[in-house]
Amino acid sequence: YARGWMGAKYVYGQATKTKTDCSGFVMQVYKGYYNIALDHSSSGMYKDSRGSKVSRGSLREGDLVFFGSFWKIDHVGIYLKGERFIHASSSKGVIISPMSDKYWSHKYQGGRRFR
Repeated sequence: YARGWMGAKYVYGQATKTKTDCSGFVMQVYKGYYNIALDHSSSGMYKDSRGSKVSRGSLREGDLVFFGSFWKIDHVGIYLKGERFIHASSSKGVIISPMSDKYWSHKYQGGRRFR
């Protein structure tokens, strides 16, 4: 379902299959696939009490993965099999990246499961 968004351009504040930001992408996929309404904010999703914390070693396909700094969550994606995640990159749009990518690996802040 999420792969249907591949190639969508990154546009802050948007949430369509042609233009989206990271939280808009996750929000729409979760609404369409899981029928779960989430905030249009990565930090709001991270703080949502309905989500249970998941350790990195226990991530399952569909879990949300969050990135940022100690002070701020500023990016969210959806975990996929094989240590990869799908997300809306501000430079490349909706793509699949490895969790071990040197840009993302040190920014990883945690995972949440909402189902």
